[in-house]
Amino acid sequence: KSSMPADALFHARFNADDLLREVFGACYKQIKANESATNLAYLQTRINKIVNDRVNAEELIKWDEKTGEGTKLIVSIPDNDKWAMIINGQIQSVRSTQHIDVEATLRL
Repeated sequence: KSSMPADALFHARFNADDLLREVFGACYKQIKANESATNLAYLQTRINKIVNDRVNAEELIKWDEKTGEGTKLIVSIPDNDKWAMIINGQIQSVRSTQHIDVEATLRL
């Protein structure tokens, strides 16, 4: 589920959707392998790298802890479903003053 900000141009939505496709792909690989939560840190590192690559390519704004602005995605595993992953966060494209909220549950 995501909401499109009022000032989002086509590129902002495209950047967000393209990022999520890549992140979802990384998550599905881990779900299919039924890897344990101990590997969750490795997956989070992979997701952080995907985001950082897009920031470096000047598609997304880097996360700023002080302002709470930018792009940040956090992955977790629900306690009651080892065949699922939850991704929460926000995506902020360059030239956009608002962000797209992300709240997704991936299941096999």
